[in-house]
Amino acid sequence: MIYFQLNYKVLNAVINQETLLKFHNVQSMEYIKYINLHEARLKFIPVCFNQLVNAIELILSFNCISLIENIENCEQLETLDLSFNQLQSIDTIPKFAKLTSLLINNNLICKSEELEILAQNCPKINFITINHNPLADQKN
Repeated sequence: MIYFQLNYKVLNAVINQETLLKFHNVQSMEYIKYINLHEARLKFIPVCFNQLVNAIELILSFNCISLIENIENCEQLETLDLSFNQLQSIDTIPKFAKLTSLLINNNLICKSEELEILAQNCPKINFITINHNPLADQKN
């Protein structure tokens, strides 16, 4: 199930990886503010997501995403949910001046140094979930 808020109207549609690729031609993607692609069987973040310049919340949990990509232009993003994916690294996270919440629990992230990159790229972050990653299991 995909959830969009477009010009204060909520649109619901059943979507999968193949259907999502058709959104490359949608001219009004810049008006979408909220996207929920929970359990959409995504293997990657589609290139067309770079057109989501006004997106505030992006939920991509319970997919098979292994790389944070194609969201560099989502500068208004406040919440990013990438929990329950296949991320091994967060060092490709873009600079998000407004991001306050990041959910990356239940992935494969193991390098604690990447949290420093995260702090530099997302200075307003005040909520992060990292449990159930090799990183969280490390003993210091």
